[in-house]
Amino acid sequence: MRWAHPLLAAYSAFRSGHDLNNKLLRALLATEGAYEVVT
Repeated sequence: MRWAHPLLAAYSAFRSGHDLNNKLLRALLATEGAYEVVT
């Protein structure tokens, strides 16, 4: 997956690690309506 835009976001997690962060981002991008691209 390659994201061509800067990502401005905030969330809090305790010891989530790279794998969980990656899974979260992939789930977010796969969910229609979960994010908005603002130009």
